[in-house]
Order: sequence, then C-alpha cells, then structure tokens
Amino acid sequence: MYGCNPITNDGCDEAAGQACDVNYGTYRFQCFDGPNEVALCESCGQADGFCAPGSTCFGGDCARFCCDDDDCSPDSACDHAPLEDFGMGEVGLCLRKPAMGTGGAGGGNGGAGGAGGAALGGAGGTSAGGAGGTDPHPTIDCQPPSPPPSGGACVPHP
Repeated sequence: MYGCNPITNDGCDEAAGQACDVNYGTYRFQCFDGPNEVALCESCGQADGFCAPGSTCFGGDCARFCCDDDDCSPDSACDHAPLEDFGMGEVGLCLRKPAMGTGGAGGGNGGAGGAGGAALGGAGGTSAGGAGGTDPHPTIDCQPPSPPPSGGACVPHP
C-alpha cells in the first residue's frame, strides 16, 4: 500500500517533478510524474494542476499529509479519517480544528404593561439570546511546519 512516503516524498524522484500521492484506483501511495507544483491551499485537479510533494488534493484544494498533530500548525490537527476508509489510516491530513461559536447577545426585556381603564395592563415579555455553534466543515491548514517534525515515521517502509 506504500510505494513511497507521502509525507517526505521518499521513493520518488522529486528532481524530475514526481510526487507521492494516493492512487484511488489501487488504494496505494505511488509516485506520480509531474508537474506537481500546486501549493498548499491552492485549487487543484485536472484543470488546475496537481499538488506539490507532501500534499494531496482534498476537496479541490491542496492539503498537507501528516503523521500526527505535531506535523500541523497549533490551530490544526492531523485528521486520519479521510484516508482510513482506504486502508491508509496511518497517514492523515492537516485540517484546522472547528471553531466554536459563542452564544448570541441576550434579548431585550419587554416594556411595562399599559394602564387600562380601571385595571392595569399586562406585563411585558422577555426573550433569550442565541445559542453558540460549531463549524461543521474544517478547512485546510495552510501554514504547517516545514519539514514535518515526524519525518514521515508513521509510514511503513515501501
């Protein structure tokens, strides 16, 4: 399943423009001939070109391969889920952690009831503030450390 190391590009001829990436037809990492020059967080694919070594096209943008959270920036994590379904769960992608929202501002209090003929009007109403939320769509980490601190140690030797 590992014909090369996707994190370090070991096993590929980088000088010739090769990059180690996933072949979704064979569920293996293999060397792909260049050009493979698209930078992290840039658009990738057939029309835009393919990602530079150490990254892959994820959701239409280049994302960094990783072994663990140390390979990613502090506000990001190494998410192994995208590759686990293909039997390559040792390797993940650096994705930003979902941001937690804060609750909305408190609602206003209702006005005092008006005076009625012989009786007083009813009391005013109140409302609550909005609830907090999470971002269900993590985004790509655009500033991971380079080179990756793990050195690709999670990848079995080809």
